[in-house]
Amino acid sequence: MTASDPALASSDPTPAPKRWWQRPLALAVGPRGTFVPEPAERVAEYRAGQFSAQLTDAPPVVCIHGTIAGPECFTPIAQSLRARGRLVYSLSFGSRGTDAITANTAEIAALIHAILADTGASQVDLVGHSQGGYQAMHLLTSGSLAPTQVRRIVSISGCFRGVPHPRWLSLRLARRVAGQGFADLLTRLPWELPTAPPQSPPLLSIASRTDLVVPFSSSLIDDQQWPGARTILLDGHAHHTIFAADEVVELVTAELS
Repeated sequence: MTASDPALASSDPTPAPKRWWQRPLALAVGPRGTFVPEPAERVAEYRAGQFSAQLTDAPPVVCIHGTIAGPECFTPIAQSLRARGRLVYSLSFGSRGTDAITANTAEIAALIHAILADTGASQVDLVGHSQGGYQAMHLLTSGSLAPTQVRRIVSISGCFRGVPHPRWLSLRLARRVAGQGFADLLTRLPWELPTAPPQSPPLLSIASRTDLVVPFSSSLIDDQQWPGARTILLDGHAHHTIFAADEVVELVTAELS
């Protein structure tokens, strides 16, 4: 499978499907839309270095969704970036992000390596929402990607410090409803930021003070914690719609221009 293949949706080989009673209950709710993959001819032009007003030489953009989400959530951002000549890939992984965090990291890294190989690019830009924001950082701190393979990171409501664990929510119920990935965010992730590896790329964290799922305190980061990092706090955006807000699309587009 190549990165230009419309079937670029999960790493190969594909894990054995879970039986219906083992799948998180949240997966009963399907994606709300679709995501159009990059046309093969645009990828071929990029690989050949045939840059024009319709295609720039900037790195491909890789979008990483959150838990119980999918690639379709990045459609507004992708449309904005593609209008400016960018190649954009929006990944689908880990049973909509509900698989274990470490398994998701490995799958995302494999997909990004495939994109680099298919396009001939040496770097990518990463855009992540929720768990995807954490994964964009974790790809580097875990060594799954070299820092030099990423030019910029943009996180939208990224749960860098995990998600608060309500007392009433047992881990068993969390896994049953939203999968192991959600349970990992509640328990296993450190509440202190990991040390940024040398040569880490600049990181922009966009968060909302009115996010009731990932508190903005989990998304806060500055250049003392990650070289070149900064946080922009917004108001009035819910967790599951912030990525489609006009001002967020504009911020992401400007950061990656």
